[in-house]
Amino acid sequence: MVRLPGIAYHIQKRLRRQRTAFVGATAVLAELVVGLSTTPAMSAWVLIERHRTRKFEAAAIAATEHATQMLALSGTTTIESDGLNQLVEPGLRKRRSWRGSRGDR
Repeated sequence: MVRLPGIAYHIQKRLRRQRTAFVGATAVLAELVVGLSTTPAMSAWVLIERHRTRKFEAAAIAATEHATQMLALSGTTTIESDGLNQLVEPGLRKRRSWRGSRGDR
């Protein structure tokens, strides 16, 4: 019994004749899928880094205010920049070394 060619036959025939077009379309589609799937991950990473930076800035401001209060309580009338740096610098150095280990700035 003879039948008409099926859908699979027509698809295989089209693929053989236009192989380059299908390979190009598949590559573009794959790149689009990869690009769209990594975009939310990168956005989340940026938001996390921004949050960490804001937390660090708030901690640095609090440390500076605390150091200023401690110097004021000690009876010093002027804030010596060296004394303030000695109180605040260790935390800043730790943060800089952490950022530097990942290759940022």
